[in-house]
Amino acid sequence: SLFCSWGDYDKSQFQQDCRFHQVSYPFGSAHLNLKKQFSRSQGYPKNYGMARALQLAGISLEGTHHRGIDDARNMARLMPWIVGNQLKSDRASFQAE
Repeated sequence: SLFCSWGDYDKSQFQQDCRFHQVSYPFGSAHLNLKKQFSRSQGYPKNYGMARALQLAGISLEGTHHRGIDDARNMARLMPWIVGNQLKSDRASFQAE
């Protein structure tokens, strides 16, 4: 398994919480920063927040932003753009600022 999150904050926070509660970190060293991967696969020079990435992909934000389950679902909807199967050039209206 691979721990993925939008940015590095969740990984750092999870590690900090594990240390505080004196439990081992369950994910090992592997972590995929989906924010960086989205920009890399789409050829953007900067990283975008998840709401902006959804907008760039032409996907509407569903649920409440920063609510765990809603963010997870929205990241799953972005996966074709994150892994590069769907490219920004596939959408005529796809524009980065």
